[in-house]
Amino acid sequence: MPLLSPRSYLFVPGSRPDRFAKACAAGADAVVIDLEDSVAAAGKATARAAIATWLAPAQSVYVRVNVANSEFFRDDLKLGGKPGIAGVLLPKAERIEDIHIVAEHFGAAVPLLLQIETAQGFRNAPAMAGAKCYHRYKFARARAGGYIASQASGFRRKDVHPSQAGAGGERMLCSHR
Repeated sequence: MPLLSPRSYLFVPGSRPDRFAKACAAGADAVVIDLEDSVAAAGKATARAAIATWLAPAQSVYVRVNVANSEFFRDDLKLGGKPGIAGVLLPKAERIEDIHIVAEHFGAAVPLLLQIETAQGFRNAPAMAGAKCYHRYKFARARAGGYIASQASGFRRKDVHPSQAGAGGERMLCSHR
């Protein structure tokens, strides 16, 4: 699995271990086993255990952990050091401290992809990019009617004009205080 420039990411729910090997065989540049959005709160511990059991160096995958301020984040960090983790996705990345915590548990050599999804994340992006363990940003784009504009800026869906989509929307979020 290429680490430097994956063109495609195939996400598979962490609660579906029966799909892990199938996803790896599907031909995507990178497979991401998701512990965040695709796993219900009641199933997080079971999913985490299934991932830990399945991981192997022969089929390396990325793991998307839960948001750093969630009750599940610390338990997700226990996957650090397991063989077969090609990288870690940190959703809603906002603080450089969280990046260092992930690097402490997974190792500085494991690529860390930051998912910038909030105005605070956009604001702190330059500082987070300066972290030695940082690998790449994954920006969630602000599109017309997109949830980022709704959550980060307080705009309702109908308040986001089409001219604010794409780069215009990103600039809107960056300048929002």
